[in-house]
Amino acid sequence: GTTITNARLTIRFAEGVVPKSVIRAKPLINKLDQRMISDRDAQVFLGDMDHHEGQAVLIDVVIPQRAPQSYRLMQVEIMYDVPREGLKDQKTRLDAVFSYTTEPGQCVVNRRVMNIVERVAGHIANTIALDEAEKGDPRKAAGMFQENATHLLELGHDDLAQQALDMARQLEQNGQAGAGETQ
Repeated sequence: GTTITNARLTIRFAEGVVPKSVIRAKPLINKLDQRMISDRDAQVFLGDMDHHEGQAVLIDVVIPQRAPQSYRLMQVEIMYDVPREGLKDQKTRLDAVFSYTTEPGQCVVNRRVMNIVERVAGHIANTIALDEAEKGDPRKAAGMFQENATHLLELGHDDLAQQALDMARQLEQNGQAGAGETQ
């Protein structure tokens, strides 16, 4: 069941970091309210969180070039309530520190984060194809869905790939996408 309620996320960006968007990546992929993003911070309402599933948020930013070393690029703070324990406005803060390097062999890829990035990118590609279908070009959209499905299958995201294939089939059969948009 719900463990945390009224969760609010604040992201404070270091100088030179330019925020583009904040996307909820789990439990369902959706772009969060972009009106709450400024050049210095982003404030996002996350709502209730399930103890077992939680949430994942992807923050799309452009980072400045810097000399090789570690830098704090943002500070992330989450405020929340824990009704079961009678706690209000609890706060957890974390500095997001990244290491710059000029040595490709020193780059560390976090598979969990990359999995989220791949799923969100697949979702965005499906959304773009759906927009193309709504503009009146179902043939082009079907091709985009098929191309994205191939890419998602290569990455091992079978569920999103199947959604893309289903949408491509619908477009090929009747020239329009159904109500089952991508997740």
